[in-house]
Amino acid sequence: MKRLNAISKFIYPYRRIADVGSDHGYLIKIAFDNNLIDFAYAIDNKQGPINACKKTLSDYNNVKYFLSDGLTSIDETVECVIIAGMGGLLIKEIIEKGFNKLNIVKRLILQANKDEYKLRKYLCENGFYIKDESIIEEDNKIYEIDVFEKGKEEYSFEELYFGKVLMEKKDPIFIKKWENKYEKYQKYKNHKTDIEDLK
Repeated sequence: MKRLNAISKFIYPYRRIADVGSDHGYLIKIAFDNNLIDFAYAIDNKQGPINACKKTLSDYNNVKYFLSDGLTSIDETVECVIIAGMGGLLIKEIIEKGFNKLNIVKRLILQANKDEYKLRKYLCENGFYIKDESIIEEDNKIYEIDVFEKGKEEYSFEELYFGKVLMEKKDPIFIKKWENKYEKYQKYKNHKTDIEDLK
């Protein structure tokens, strides 16, 4: 639950969220239990997770469930959209398909499992800036959380690739991640590993 708790910390001050890819609904439960939200959309593209989500959130009234592959179901009351636990290119695709819905949204909280650079680049070229970032480790996996709001800032390649705020914070987990990647790169250069190990 460490990853979901870390994501939930970025919801404030917004009270109405949409969780795209809600899975079992644990993030929404955390948000309700910590009095962070008043209302949630639980959105998933498979009926199984929707059923599991309904079971998890059976004691909560202010939830609407949608079988959907993105943002098409949300209305003008949604303040914050959360998309977590999938690849950056898939998150980008979801946002592209429902981009017109983002006119009403004040914040995006995104946790991509890979391709973070491409996701940051896309959003920062399309009317968003990096509000905040965090990095955590759970079960020997490292996760980056990016928070975007509407606005414009100029970023260098390095700031988009590594994460501008993450570079500034210099969290030990951030340093660990890139030291590990550098070590794998050196092994690859020396033909001691397979290209797949670099991912």
